Amino acid sequence: SLQRGVDSTKDQSYFLFNLTAKQLGKTLFPLGNYTKDEIRQKAAEFKIAVANKKDSQEICFVTDNDYAAFINNNIGDRRVIKGAIVSEEGKFLKEHDGIHNFTIGQRKHIGVALGFPAYVTSIDPDSGDVTVGKKDKLYKKELRLTDVTFIHPEAPPEFNALIQIRYRFIAQPGTIIMESKTKAKVIFEKEVLSITPGQAAVFYDNEKVLGGGWIVS
Repeated sequence: SLQRGVDSTKDQSYFLFNLTAKQLGKTLFPLGNYTKDEIRQKAAEFKIAVANKKDSQEICFVTDNDYAAFINNNIGDRRVIKGAIVSEEGKFLKEHDGIHNFTIGQRKHIGVALGFPAYVTSIDPDSGDVTVGKKDKLYKKELRLTDVTFIHPEAPPEFNALIQIRYRFIAQPGTIIMESKTKAKVIFEKEVLSITPGQAAVFYDNEKVLGGGWIVS
C-alpha cells in the first residue's frame, strides 16, 4: 500500500496515486520515515554538498515561478487559446492573450476592475472565455473525474473517503460515486474552494492512498 510520508510538509503521495499495487511492490521510499530536517542533518554528516540547499517551493524547472512565460517559451507550434475575460453575467470586459495565463481562484494580474476583489471562477478551453466574479462563486460541492484508477482495483461502486484536490490542500470528506470503470462523481460533505479542471483528486483512507482521477468539471 501507499501511505503519506512522515513529514506532512513534504509528502508526495498525492502525485503517486495512479501507481498500481504491482508497481508499488517493486518501489522503495527510503526517505518516507524521515523529516526534511533529519535528512538535511544526515546529508551534513556525510558532507553531501546539497545539505543546506534552499528548498524548491514550486516547480523547480520554472524560473521565477513564471509558468505563463515557461509555456510561451515551450509551446512551439501548438495553438495558444486566446479569448475574452467576461463577468459572471457574460459581459465582455477585455481580451486576453491565452488561457494559460490564468488558473481557477486566481486574483492577481487579471487586469480588470469590478469594484470588488475579482477572482477567476471558470475557464472555457473551447471558447477561450475566462470568467471572473466574487470569491463565493469559487465554492462548490461536487466535481467529476475521468481516468480514475485505484491502487487495488476492487473498489466498490460508491464509498466514502477523504479527497485531496491539489497538493497544498487539506483532504476533505466526501462520497465517491463510480459512474463507469474510469469516471466518477465526487460529492463533498461541505463546499470546497477552487475546484480546478486538470488537477488530480486523490482518495485517502486516513493516511492510505486508495486511488484518484483527473478533474474534468
